[in-house]
Amino acid sequence: MGVKVTSNSQSVGADVNEIFFGYYLTNSWDDFKDSDKVQTELDERSNRLDDDEVKNQKERAKVMAKVTLEWMENNGYDGNIVKKWWPKQNSGMISQAIGYEIDLDKNPLDILVQTDKGKFLGLSAKSTKGSGKPPFKNPGLGTIELTLGLKLKHHYDDAVKEMLKEFPELPKINSERKIIFKSDTEFYEKNIQGSKFVQHVFEGIRDDMYDKLITLSQEELWDYVKDYWMDAGFLQPPYIIVTGRGTDGKYAADINDRDELSGENLTLQKIGCDKIRIFSKGEKLLDMRVKFESQHMATSIKFSGE
Repeated sequence: MGVKVTSNSQSVGADVNEIFFGYYLTNSWDDFKDSDKVQTELDERSNRLDDDEVKNQKERAKVMAKVTLEWMENNGYDGNIVKKWWPKQNSGMISQAIGYEIDLDKNPLDILVQTDKGKFLGLSAKSTKGSGKPPFKNPGLGTIELTLGLKLKHHYDDAVKEMLKEFPELPKINSERKIIFKSDTEFYEKNIQGSKFVQHVFEGIRDDMYDKLITLSQEELWDYVKDYWMDAGFLQPPYIIVTGRGTDGKYAADINDRDELSGENLTLQKIGCDKIRIFSKGEKLLDMRVKFESQHMATSIKFSGE
């Protein structure tokens, strides 16, 4: 499998950060799998960024490596790192390294390390100028229906029927409506984008979800949130989230090992017409937002964890 080509400066910068992060864990290229190739990819990506951005990614990587090594020493991963992998160059190498199949869509590690005691640990790297946010999933409508035992699509179907009564010239097929909405933006923005039809879809789905979630016990609600929205369930190999942040000489990093995510005193609140906000001990934990993939009333319904 070839190297995954990234198309924008943000993702290119993330690649640069990941590779430097891996390097600074041991201050060596020698223990990288396919070391020469990794260095070549680093050079290629660095050349696509300005010098300041490369410096920021590099400096964030240094502090990320520092806090990671401290965390490893205090959490059962003491010893020396003897091998490192960067799976973006070949996602299959992770499965080969640990001896069983790994789905990197479910286990979003960016660097895999192995200690001299044989333990594997995945590292999910996040690099940001500001405070940074934990990663959330963006499930589709079918996933929400399946995991909560709900039927939600009828809200969309009902709204489409009402829309077609008011605008009978519109096609019944989603893909055909999408073409029209993209080509006639004036009509779309005036009559569809913020319309009562969209509000009906969002509120109907959101309210049904809310009514289901408030019936769950605290333990059931927390299991649902962490497993289906925060990617914090049991995964192998285990991984931690390492976030580096800062610019202009001021850099910091922290660890989220997902076992420390707090699910205490969970409460729910409806926000606007499209969100359910979940609080833990009075602090915002997560927003579950209903949205369309792109053009409203013409594309699939998805959810955004924010």
